[in-house]
Amino acid sequence: MDWDYYGQVIPHEMYSGQSTPEDVAAAAFAVGYSTLGGYASGVLAGSYRLGAGRFFLNTLAVLKNIDRHPVADRLLINMISTAAEMIADTTAELPVDFEAQLARMGYS
Repeated sequence: MDWDYYGQVIPHEMYSGQSTPEDVAAAAFAVGYSTLGGYASGVLAGSYRLGAGRFFLNTLAVLKNIDRHPVADRLLINMISTAAEMIADTTAELPVDFEAQLARMGYS
């Protein structure tokens, strides 16, 4: 991501330590970072499968830059288009262990 173009939406936060998303849309690499080893890396945006569906993680500062920066507008349109392409024609039943899956993910 070019800092001159995307700079307003590039966050200072990233996801790290979880399994790698099935689809990584944006990753971050920080060298010379003030952490043990001087290096950090993680995911800025990506998606995971969950049962018959999918969920998205995003740290990009899109919403706070809507109508302020054209890249935020374009990213939001792209995110919506991507999600719309993944919608199935029919719904799927929740897995029998869905509540347990949510608990394992720390979501309650």
